[in-house]
Amino acid sequence: QGDTADTEEADDETETLDSPTEVPADEECAVCNMVAADHPDYNAQLVHESGSPVYFCSSGCLAAYTADPTEFGDDDTPIANAWTTSRGGELIDATTASYVRVTDSDYVDDIMKMNPVPFANQADAAACVDQLNNEFGAGYNEEDIVSYDAFDMDLAMLYRGRLIE
Repeated sequence: QGDTADTEEADDETETLDSPTEVPADEECAVCNMVAADHPDYNAQLVHESGSPVYFCSSGCLAAYTADPTEFGDDDTPIANAWTTSRGGELIDATTASYVRVTDSDYVDDIMKMNPVPFANQADAAACVDQLNNEFGAGYNEEDIVSYDAFDMDLAMLYRGRLIE
């Protein structure tokens, strides 16, 4: 019977690491302290290998946290998985998403005004770049489409520099 309990516990842990969870109603964003559940069209989340979930109001806060989780006083175990809400409102795998690195808050009306705009695939991100260029003369190009691997301190400072010591 001990084997069954161990197997169920291992399955629960794997599910926790492999699947997003519902954002708790009162959970504050780990970066800016806004209530993440209040922003379902923008929120994001990740889970550390320890099983600790972390919630964010937006992809910009996810990017800042990912660059240096210890900056925000949280779990120092590696990040196992991450999810973000796409521009279409769907929760997607943040680690395989494509992001438009928006650098002008006038081009996108979203929470916190400056966030990398997440898309499930590169083609949708490229369409967003074309739209921003056509509507606003934004001047973005394919180098402004980045992956989760680009969530470094430079990107964190761009989006949440005022919250980073």
